[in-house]
Amino acid sequence: MMQLLSEQTISGSRAGEGVPPGPQTVGYPVLDAMGSGVILLDRERRILYWNPWMSRMAGIDVTHVSGRRLEQVFGEDRLAAGLLDGINDALTLGVSRLLSNKLHHHPIPLHRPLDAPGVLLDISVQIRPVVAGEIGCVIQINDVSAVVQRERKMWERESELRLRNGALVASGQGILIVNASAPDFEIQYANPAFASVTGLTDTMIVGQGIDALLSQCEDGPELERIRQALQVKRDVACDLVARRGGAEEYWLELSVSPVFDSTGRVSHFALFLRDVTARRMAEGMLERALSDVQATNARLNREQSFVSTVLRTVAALVVVVDRRMRVVTFNRACEQVTGYTEVDMAGAALADFGAGTDLETAVHAVLTEGSAQTLESTLTSVSGEQRLIRWAMSPLLQTGGGTISHVVCAGSDITERRRAEALLRGERELMELISRDEDLTVVAARACRLLDSQIPGAKASLMQLSEQKQLSTVAAPGLSPEYGAALGAIEIGPAIGSCGRAAYTGEAVVSTDLFRDPCWADYRSLAETFGVRACWSQPILASTGGVLGTIGIYFSTERAPTDSELDLQRRICDIVAISIERRRTVDRIRYLALYDQLTGLANRSLLSDRLMTAIRQARRSSGQLALLFLDFDGFKAINDRFGHDAGDEVLAVSGQRLRQALRESDTPARIGGDEFVVLLPDVTVVSTAAHVAEKLLTVIQEPIPWMQHFLQVGVSIGVALYPDHGDTADELLSHADDAMYAAKLAGKGRWTLFDPALAAGRT
Repeated sequence: MMQLLSEQTISGSRAGEGVPPGPQTVGYPVLDAMGSGVILLDRERRILYWNPWMSRMAGIDVTHVSGRRLEQVFGEDRLAAGLLDGINDALTLGVSRLLSNKLHHHPIPLHRPLDAPGVLLDISVQIRPVVAGEIGCVIQINDVSAVVQRERKMWERESELRLRNGALVASGQGILIVNASAPDFEIQYANPAFASVTGLTDTMIVGQGIDALLSQCEDGPELERIRQALQVKRDVACDLVARRGGAEEYWLELSVSPVFDSTGRVSHFALFLRDVTARRMAEGMLERALSDVQATNARLNREQSFVSTVLRTVAALVVVVDRRMRVVTFNRACEQVTGYTEVDMAGAALADFGAGTDLETAVHAVLTEGSAQTLESTLTSVSGEQRLIRWAMSPLLQTGGGTISHVVCAGSDITERRRAEALLRGERELMELISRDEDLTVVAARACRLLDSQIPGAKASLMQLSEQKQLSTVAAPGLSPEYGAALGAIEIGPAIGSCGRAAYTGEAVVSTDLFRDPCWADYRSLAETFGVRACWSQPILASTGGVLGTIGIYFSTERAPTDSELDLQRRICDIVAISIERRRTVDRIRYLALYDQLTGLANRSLLSDRLMTAIRQARRSSGQLALLFLDFDGFKAINDRFGHDAGDEVLAVSGQRLRQALRESDTPARIGGDEFVVLLPDVTVVSTAAHVAEKLLTVIQEPIPWMQHFLQVGVSIGVALYPDHGDTADELLSHADDAMYAAKLAGKGRWTLFDPALAAGRT
């Protein structure tokens, strides 16, 4: 290439005489066609020529490199230091340099156009000095990837061969390599383990025919199989009786495998040898034991058949677990209660069929302590239903020893019994609450909780029916408080939810799916918001047959009641009805004791109680109160002329007018005949009492229609103030009476403030 370069340089110079050569001004067609890279540098290390191969492999066109240095093209940090040193040596010392890929990793970063980015080309770089015109040195780059790949594969094959040889040496099996082409099947290799298996060293066996090994084995069909396999060149494996070193008898496992060369011909055999004496002895013992086991199994099968029949028919739950606390027996009663099959539970843990951790703890105690245990534990079925089981656990000892092999767990379903006991206790507690005259809210909350505990998934609500035929929630401990607030007071009717319809019809209403029940059309969004899907409602009926309220039981899923659940709901309704009726009776008695039946105003007893309370409060706060004593003018004339019915009408209407004219905190009372008293607490000035008195004079004097007549009475009012006119209830009442008497004397139809002089005159 150097001669070719000189000739092309000279010819190029003649062609352009008088024109000084510059970068890429001289053509090199031969170099352009080369399958390797060629770079020409001037004495200033600038690129004069860059052949097409370099453009392809560097991805940089010649127009971008002419006149530049290599470190400017690629970046100095990406070029091998030996490359730049070699260029300097060629230009200054005239020394050639060869850079290999092995010693100088990727001297120039080149890659094939189709390779992935970052995959650099394996290259060798030769740098030679040139004395021809302006050319200072030539750099030739050769692609040595194929050579590198071959070297790498040879190294990998050598490594693999070393690993295989190491495996042969380290193997615990005896290994022989036999020449398949030799008539006597010459043994060419024996690994160290061969001597420990057969008692024959490699010096005794290598170079000998295969009979040197086979002669140590007893004649028989298995030995003949080995010889035939060698002749027909196929693999075989069998157990032979051999003698180690010609003396000790042992069992030899011998495997023959043909080894193929590159043409597919069997060139060698690999023989693998193991001492299997212990295995054969164990197999013999196993065969003897198997016959004993078969006889025992026949007996056990007969016993197991009997036990299985008993377990299938017994009503108790029976679970047998082994020492690993895994289920080995799961009888039919367990299947019925849990919903799991015996096949599902075979080998399962106790928790897998819904048992609680307390049962696992008790079984573990039986296994470790050896003593029987009893336990009441919850069992959850596959459907999510919880049952209460009373377990009795007993250890099962191994035959002929004291080691516990299994634990037998026998269980009785006591769910209904415990539920019935809890129901009786709950009903007794309800009756005790009623007998103690507890408030309805307390009784209702306890009744709802009792239903919630008795019916799985239930959330009970008790609503009371008012005189205005509206239902309002009294207690719903299982429901969100926001639900009751959003529901509010509801009118009853045939399409007003489950409870509204039950109160309207006086009959039970069962809505198994609220989203499809037309009664819930107006409340469907409310049910969706609070996750309510089903509702059973029972009316609470009075002894006379009237509706007192309802008990609704809500569920988060579609749910239909059983007959026993509806009976339970009716029982609780009957108990709550007793509480409501008792409360109404008590309230009626209390009302009769404290209120005037004709006017509905407080009577003398209630007035006295409220007056003393007001005096105590005024005394503590240094406040004032006023007491007004009213006596009708002309009332006796109405009675005499129109009769007592007309007089009662006057009293009743006047009582209503008094309530309407007063504040909520004021107390109007009828103390007898046509005498009334009004208690005004928190009176700060006399003018307040005066204003009320003037107002009462006006409202009482208004005519009262009765039949075809208008009845009219007047009123005289006496006013006494606390503490100015007395500091006891009797004093205030007496002084107000005195002031009223003074108003009568002054001409009636007026009010008078108490004056001690008036009282003295009356006396």
